[in-house]
Amino acid sequence: MRIKTIFLYLAYAVTMFFLIAYLRFPGETASRILGERINRITPKIQVELSTVTPVIPPGFKTANPVVTVLDHNRFSLDSAVVSPDILTLFSSTRKINFKAAALNGTVKGTISTPTDTALSPMTLLSEFSGLEIPKVYYSKGLIDLEAMFKLSGTVEYTQNQPLGSTRAELHLTDLKITILTPLVQALGFSDFTFTHVDITAAMDNDQFEITRFSAPGDKLSITLTGTGTLKLPMEKSQLNLKGEIRPDPSHVANFAGISSVEVLFQDTKNGGIPFTVSGTVENPIFKL
Repeated sequence: MRIKTIFLYLAYAVTMFFLIAYLRFPGETASRILGERINRITPKIQVELSTVTPVIPPGFKTANPVVTVLDHNRFSLDSAVVSPDILTLFSSTRKINFKAAALNGTVKGTISTPTDTALSPMTLLSEFSGLEIPKVYYSKGLIDLEAMFKLSGTVEYTQNQPLGSTRAELHLTDLKITILTPLVQALGFSDFTFTHVDITAAMDNDQFEITRFSAPGDKLSITLTGTGTLKLPMEKSQLNLKGEIRPDPSHVANFAGISSVEVLFQDTKNGGIPFTVSGTVENPIFKL
């Protein structure tokens, strides 16, 4: 009976300690200090934190943080939890774990930094799942389109000069593309659905390469590979891509009687329609 009483008093004391610590926790000050320390890791990724609160296991939680990548792209998250990896506190590498909620999905990962700046650079490992990307609009020249999809995948980033190295495996599901150009809509060939799209890409400093882009769809399938040069802003990035469009035979009949288009589909049973994309993201040059 005495042991049970002692245990209850101990549990009560621990509970009250965490409650008082939580109520008196200096959220605004901690937010500023934590934000400054995270932003020192790399200038390429900067965060803006609202008031933080402590959570168990040891860490901090904040609502609606904003992440800025490469001084250009801003992303708002619903919430985020940041916590140190206790097992690395006395090792040569420090690790910070994070988990965030955004776009009805999750983003989690680890930031690793050496305790000695002469050692290997910072590494970011992230995994995201079920991010519901809202409608994306693209309008250029004769083509106006919108797209929406869910995004999952993994990204590994290693910091070095000037931009770092990145490896990415991306998976898009439920991709729906609508071409808003009236002429294409009149042909009845403006809505496309892709159950999944698999992308493998890498970037070393400012040079990127797409080694796989596979998008099987209901009306056509697309494959794509190529290289490019990253510029800031992103719209200035240069493209050197090539791919193949393979229409589904059941939809080729939609172009019967349109000689200028029908000729493209004459030999699709033996192969697809090759194409290239050059120029920039802002002004792409598409050739068949």
